[in-house]
Amino acid sequence: TNAVSSSKGVRVGLSARWVMPSRVRHAALLVCCLLSVPALAKPTRDDAGGLSGILSAPALNQTTRATRDADGPGGFAPAAVGARLHYIRVPKTGSSSLKPHLQACGAVRYHDHGHGCRPHDHCDAMRIHAKQPNAIVFGVIRAPCEHFDSALRHMRSRNVKVLPYGNQTTPMQLAQWLLAIRRNGCSQAIPGHCASAANGPFLDVQAFVQKIFALFPTDNKHREEKNRVMLLPQSYYVPDAPSWSRPVCYSSNRTVLTQQVNRVFADAGVRCRIRPEALESTTRNIDAHLFPQALPGPVCQLIKTELYPEDAALYDKHCTPKALRRALR
Repeated sequence: TNAVSSSKGVRVGLSARWVMPSRVRHAALLVCCLLSVPALAKPTRDDAGGLSGILSAPALNQTTRATRDADGPGGFAPAAVGARLHYIRVPKTGSSSLKPHLQACGAVRYHDHGHGCRPHDHCDAMRIHAKQPNAIVFGVIRAPCEHFDSALRHMRSRNVKVLPYGNQTTPMQLAQWLLAIRRNGCSQAIPGHCASAANGPFLDVQAFVQKIFALFPTDNKHREEKNRVMLLPQSYYVPDAPSWSRPVCYSSNRTVLTQQVNRVFADAGVRCRIRPEALESTTRNIDAHLFPQALPGPVCQLIKTELYPEDAALYDKHCTPKALRRALR
């Protein structure tokens, strides 16, 4: 056998086959492994107050999805335990454009209302605070009369069962009916069952919400009853509790909206940020209910002073132009 050796390899027999030294083989194997791994996205997501910036919706990865709030029943996901921020999506507040960006921030637990707020931990700020006293709860709120009109228009367009007179329900009819419920005067979700005790004791926010939940139980056979969440006070989702609750005032101006959210991030020590230009239109649901007409004065007065006085106080405290300028200094 004609075998010739060299420092670079070994030629064996007549075939002149070269055997690659182990050091070269290991280097080649490493290169192959690296080439087979998909390109890694630039790390712009903040899982716990780390890198700055928020991924746009198409760039969300599996890690981000694991922190999301499922659309079905269930408590806090394991990824949310110890979350610094809990965002509650208040219905009919024009906040949909924030959703993918908030979900991309790993320090935020996103609570949706899409399953009718069941279990109640998903939407009940007080329960969230009881479980995690050191966490901050925040959400977008809207002027009470605009919010009420938007909700009514949305429900009338879908003829949902929570309306006392179907899709013909007027703003005053709905406001008076809800006020009767809040005065603990309704044994059933039928207007005729509200008149006898319509001047009963005024229920606080928590008791009012529980009454609505009792009158409109959500199950798989009556999915439209999930619209009950639109009837709840906004202060149920985002109460006036300065030490742990942060209302964000709705604005069609992307800069104003994102400035408020970014201020919540900063105050919580979370380095996630949302760029105004990254938002989809803050009015992307271009239905008439997102641009409500002004309610008649008597109806609006009833809403602000009797039906949802906590919401009116919350909005006036945080969302007047003067209050916003002071908050964003």
